[in-house]
Amino acid sequence: FRDPGIRLYAHGTQCEPRRIWIRLDVINERLSWRTENIGISNGSNDPDLVTLGQVHEIPLIQVLFVDVGKATAALQLLDVHDDYCFSILTNGGSLDLQASNKLERD
Repeated sequence: FRDPGIRLYAHGTQCEPRRIWIRLDVINERLSWRTENIGISNGSNDPDLVTLGQVHEIPLIQVLFVDVGKATAALQLLDVHDDYCFSILTNGGSLDLQASNKLERD
């Protein structure tokens, strides 16, 4: 990515929160994100090293709606303010996200 987008936390019911970079690609009409990996690269254990994982994409046509707040099971488990959370819902599931503040979420 030339423009990595915005950094958020992705949550799931069966995994640890992951820091991701997510961006809206309006030209290709898709949402793309990559997991931020800290201190992991080719066996390195350097805590200052940051790499990005593989690209995941959702075509915008597959987005059914966006739920604002802690509407999914993964987000309801969090001890963070409702105003920081939202979920992107598709037929295949949801991408449950946490921002740093309400302005960043909106």
